[in-house]
Amino acid sequence: ATTVLGLSRLCESCVLGLSVGYATLSSLRLPRLYMSDRQHSCPRQAIIKPQYVDHIPKAVQGNVGQVLDQKDERGVKEELCVDLELNKVLDRNVGDLSGGELQRFAIAVVAIQNAEIYMFDEPSSYLDVKQRLKAAQVVRSLLRPNTYVIVVEHDLSVLDYLSDFICCLYGKPGAYGVVTLPFSVREGINIFLAGFVPTENLRFRDESLTFKVAETPQESAEEIETYARYKYPTMTKTQGNFKLRVMEGEFTDSQIIVMLGENGTGKTTFIRMLAGLLKPDVVDVEIPEFNVSYKPQKISPKFQYQVRNLLHQRIRDSYMHPQFVSDVMKPLQIEQLMDQEVVNLSGGELQRVALCLCLGKTFNDPSDDRTCTHSWQQEILAWPWWARMSSRQQWRARMNFA
Repeated sequence: ATTVLGLSRLCESCVLGLSVGYATLSSLRLPRLYMSDRQHSCPRQAIIKPQYVDHIPKAVQGNVGQVLDQKDERGVKEELCVDLELNKVLDRNVGDLSGGELQRFAIAVVAIQNAEIYMFDEPSSYLDVKQRLKAAQVVRSLLRPNTYVIVVEHDLSVLDYLSDFICCLYGKPGAYGVVTLPFSVREGINIFLAGFVPTENLRFRDESLTFKVAETPQESAEEIETYARYKYPTMTKTQGNFKLRVMEGEFTDSQIIVMLGENGTGKTTFIRMLAGLLKPDVVDVEIPEFNVSYKPQKISPKFQYQVRNLLHQRIRDSYMHPQFVSDVMKPLQIEQLMDQEVVNLSGGELQRVALCLCLGKTFNDPSDDRTCTHSWQQEILAWPWWARMSSRQQWRARMNFA
């Protein structure tokens, strides 16, 4: 399996289309993709799993089991449903699937068919750790003497497990992208992290990406007592055959709380209940009114103007503040997206803009749901901001908010 690794908006998806003749250089307006002019013969039996799985319900009708039965050319439906944990959703309509369920369904639809080329555009998005490994195993199982697999991926751990070779992409996001020759897995990952291609003596990033673990500063008991405490009651929520039970709990200022669990266990439902977007089953349960800034799991852009107009409309005071620009917009590289149309942004760019909007709307309880679509470079640069953002009293003082 060959994996394409690069920053968001370097046209990794264009590489898949060009590889099988689904797109031509003349049909791509922007960004331009520089590839060899030599024409290579390419088998026609090619299947691509798209990046935007949330668009699948608009094109596919019926329930999951019926669609898989229609596409089952290899006779492996039962095996794939077990590996991708789809047996519980076989009777469910495609439009009712969650993000992770749509991703596993899309992988199954591709893997269940006969083809000479299998292409997967970001197959790990929306999936938890266990499901990512299972999906990688399914992708690896497609390798046969007469087939090959091409994957676009940003998760380095999945990429390391999945790949035989790696092609790095470098360039300027939204303007142009250059594809390197294939490297071994270890060499390809190290080249991407270092920002330097030794075979071409080319540096495409000023700084290397390093992983440093910082110690969390200890807070005094007196300081902890000054934090505001927020409590929520015991709640239940039933959606179809799924029932979520939430035990009462509390959280305080200056905390980053992570909900860790498998897909379909109710993490998004719980967040939406706290944000007031979903009502619990028992109406008389009183949920405190939290001042919540919520970034949803699924992002469907409908704003018809530029990113600059969106930020000006939603977070006008924040996005022009020097502190917000230096701590949020620069690490997330929002400046280079300002003149882009929102509807034309890639998945990673949409995530970055959504994070910026979430952090800029309010400075009380910023919440996010699965920020896994942007690249490792933006993740490394952005996460220190979340640690600083957790001390909201200090932030409000710097921003002169009451």
